[in-house]
Amino acid sequence: MKITQVVPGFVSEFDEVDLRSDTGPDLAKAVLQALGDTPVVVFRGQEIDDELQLRFAAMLGPLRAVDGRPYIGTAGNVDDDGNLIAEDDQRQWIAQGSRVWHTDLSFRRFPDRYTLLSSRVVPSVGGNTQFCNAYAAYEALEEADRRTLDWLVAVHDLRYSRSLIGLGLTPAEQARDYVTPQPLVLEHPQTGRRSLYLAKHISEIIGMPTAEARALVDRLLNHAVHAQFVYELEWRAPGVLAIWDNRATMHRGMPYADTREPRVMRRCAVISNGVV
Repeated sequence: MKITQVVPGFVSEFDEVDLRSDTGPDLAKAVLQALGDTPVVVFRGQEIDDELQLRFAAMLGPLRAVDGRPYIGTAGNVDDDGNLIAEDDQRQWIAQGSRVWHTDLSFRRFPDRYTLLSSRVVPSVGGNTQFCNAYAAYEALEEADRRTLDWLVAVHDLRYSRSLIGLGLTPAEQARDYVTPQPLVLEHPQTGRRSLYLAKHISEIIGMPTAEARALVDRLLNHAVHAQFVYELEWRAPGVLAIWDNRATMHRGMPYADTREPRVMRRCAVISNGVV
């Protein structure tokens, strides 16, 4: 097993590992250690299926479940039969939400702790994923800013972020409470480092006028996604597995010819017990 920090303190790649045969407690321990050192971890050249992806994810913590079963689903532009989703289909519009900077399910009481995304079909051009280092973004703030932000609580609201792209919630989403207060700054329980916990889902900050709060969030978002804090993962081919810690990153998908070429990424997650 070889681990290389391709971006020191931010992104690691594992080599000389075959997830079809090497999934065991030693690998899980190494991955969790790597996620503590670098909140994005990448494996390439892995021919895995849904069952193996879920089994590996379960070694990192409790899986997100839907209707009592571990959840794995497609992030991409095809339906369950593998056909391209039409341009005017609402699912295409909802998918556009993944192209704004966000943290997975921050509007839920129990957000995703680790997300695991594997490439199964990739477009010829585009479709990469960008990550920002929320540790480094926080640490680069002026000390006075950090002292103020450390005590603020933001409201993450899926309805608000959908409104930014001209959409509402689906009937299933309306039946759930997708509005949750979260600290604006997290102290990571394993590393002790602090990070900005941001997303386009933030509609307000408790105790602050709405306009002032949104201006602050916009300023912080613009700061956090400055080029010095951003890494773009090139999927390049099927068989790439990326794992990231949502407590220390934001991410977004990059455009591609989504009405002409398929992109199939399979996603599952390890759930948090609250924000940590």
